Amino acid sequence: AISDGVLPSNVGRGYVLRRIIRRAVCSGVEKLGVTPDSGFFSKLAPVVVELMAGAFPGLKENVDHVVSVISDEENQFGRTLRLGLKRFYRVTKDKEAGFVIPGEESAKLFHTFGFPFDLTRQKAV
Repeated sequence: AISDGVLPSNVGRGYVLRRIIRRAVCSGVEKLGVTPDSGFFSKLAPVVVELMAGAFPGLKENVDHVVSVISDEENQFGRTLRLGLKRFYRVTKDKEAGFVIPGEESAKLFHTFGFPFDLTRQKAV
């Protein structure tokens, strides 16, 4: 999508792209133990280009741009994720199983820390 001109944003295809990148970064932090600012996801882009270039020859033309866009979004979200996770863990610390995060706190995570509602929901399960 990035090589076709789509950039991470808050609307339309750009929002879908932003969510995909952020979900991948989150999964890397949780499952692989990388730090939010490691840049691991943007470093995968050249590998994906190499693997997919046969089916999508245009990918090879914009590799540096794709890496740069992913890296920028990854770095921006890394800061958001660090702050949001810190707040999330403070809110849920020492809570019993089945604890429901108050809507006010979920809204604060989103509006103050940029921590998406779906990520709060995912982490709370």
